[in-house]
Amino acid sequence: MAGTYDFPDFPDDLRDAQREIYRVRAELSALYARLPQYTESVAAFTDWRGHKRPACSERWSEGDWAAVTALRAQELELVTTVGTHDFWGTLEGPSRIAARMALKHVDDEQDDPVER
Repeated sequence: MAGTYDFPDFPDDLRDAQREIYRVRAELSALYARLPQYTESVAAFTDWRGHKRPACSERWSEGDWAAVTALRAQELELVTTVGTHDFWGTLEGPSRIAARMALKHVDDEQDDPVER
């Protein structure tokens, strides 16, 4: 069913929390990209497909662990804030689901409405 979805008038704190989720996730993704593949040193092994994997002596530092832990805790807090916001209680059924999906595109609404 094609059409244009009208964005609800989201409270500012809800919009801000959603934007902050995206910022934290981007920061966490960038951090994971620069960290070693393994959290601990790993001996050489053969994976389930029979491919031999070399040993890896690189591991996450205490600072890496602290940064990941802090960002994941922040993400959890933000997701909880968004998911339990009082605004959702003002909507019912499919409109609540549609509004939640619209919030994920909160910064798109200035450019173009989301086509449904």
